[in-house]
Amino acid sequence: MNTNLWNKAYLRYICAAGLLTIGCSAASEGPATKGGEKGGDGEGKVYSVDDELHLSATINDPVLAGWWKFNESLLTTQSLFDSSMNDNLAFRGSTFGVDANDPTRSDIQSAFPLDTGLTPRSLMFAGTPPAHDFATVLSTEGDFAKLEPEKISVETWIKTTMSGTGYIISKGAAAGCSAGSYALYVTGGQVKFYVQTPTSLFRESPGSSLVKNVLDGTWHQVIGTFDGTMVRLYVDGVQAGTGTTGAAESIKYNLGKHNNLYFGAYNDDPTLAQTGCQLPFTGAMDNVRIYKNALNAAEAARRYANLELLPRDDDGDGVPNNHDECPSTAPGTQVNTLGCPIGGGLDKDSDGVSNLIDRCDADTTQAMPVAADGCHDGDGDGVSDEPRDGTGVIRDVCPVGTFGVRSARGCSCPQVRTIVNGTFTPDPASVEIESEPCPTTGVCYRNHGAYVSCVDHMIEELLEKRVVRFACAEAIQEQASQSNIGKRGTPTHCPED
Repeated sequence: MNTNLWNKAYLRYICAAGLLTIGCSAASEGPATKGGEKGGDGEGKVYSVDDELHLSATINDPVLAGWWKFNESLLTTQSLFDSSMNDNLAFRGSTFGVDANDPTRSDIQSAFPLDTGLTPRSLMFAGTPPAHDFATVLSTEGDFAKLEPEKISVETWIKTTMSGTGYIISKGAAAGCSAGSYALYVTGGQVKFYVQTPTSLFRESPGSSLVKNVLDGTWHQVIGTFDGTMVRLYVDGVQAGTGTTGAAESIKYNLGKHNNLYFGAYNDDPTLAQTGCQLPFTGAMDNVRIYKNALNAAEAARRYANLELLPRDDDGDGVPNNHDECPSTAPGTQVNTLGCPIGGGLDKDSDGVSNLIDRCDADTTQAMPVAADGCHDGDGDGVSDEPRDGTGVIRDVCPVGTFGVRSARGCSCPQVRTIVNGTFTPDPASVEIESEPCPTTGVCYRNHGAYVSCVDHMIEELLEKRVVRFACAEAIQEQASQSNIGKRGTPTHCPED
């Protein structure tokens, strides 16, 4: 079996069932956005565990926990919106009003298409204590708990020449200047990423100088990740060093001072005042993203190219993780629509359709092809014929010779015309048509209106039974109204009494 044919099996199923007809597609990847000088403001889809087609809680895909573009209008002086839909609003400086800690906005023209019709902007941080600049997401904002995952990726673009120590992104603070829960920061001419775990002060990535000089005054993308054991840093889509490993642990939150998220500073003071340990960043920052999982090398490279993150397929069986009920299938194993091995009770009739959605899984004799519901599909139009197990859930009214666009009951527009004019009778076991047909020859009508009324009445019933598509129904009714059938002087007009 070609497993690629069964990707997005549930979308195929509901399309075939007629439950979804507009825009029905089994595509797994949308168009990529265009790349350019500085990445990240283009549209990017990240697959979510909230996907309505997801069946189990086992998923390894990175999911956006926060996304701040900094593209707001200059009139929106303080608010920095969270585009991940988690409502974790950030604001500039130490108050919701204008103050000395507000980073300035800079218009940065990029080669990317404008995602909201606004000019792409970045934040500029002066980084000079005591009036250093920063932006803040308070721990009382939105769905802040999503910014405290067990595994994480922190992504942003920076432009700086600073040589001291300054925090780019920092979550929480322990006593003094010890460490936050996770942070991207500049120190000793390098960019690094660390996480704090319960058994160690922090686990830090190798420095960015292993890849290139990031502090050269041009834009660079930096991504810090933690997968539960290994801390890694990616610079412009390339990993710096081999990573730093340790025992499997989660990130430690609820530290001694606060749990706020900062852009442009460490700030151990929960009151946001200009005191305490600050460690400000000097330079420009844009497009901050935080994920609830660790990006891998291929995904980091895609993000540097401003491409979408695709759903992962960890066992390589052709079924994405968020649809795979058997996520550890051995290489080379033939799988069904849910990514489970064919046979072994998971696919009783070995037709490649999981028992969970197979309406005909008791029938082991039916010939291929089968529709997405596992029942025989004689004309291969995606709508199953009469189910042999008697459930009668999905039935093909026109089970032979259907080509092109068809209705939810498997009929093309030419076939519907033959139903209307009485030259074809649908399978009465599938659908019972109560209206009388409207022949175009061999009968007579008292007037043209009588013929049009007959067609309209039958079309209404066919629409109700999903035998005809709306576009086809309108075309048939229009053709009937423009015809000469039933008009005086034509063979289809009944003789005068």
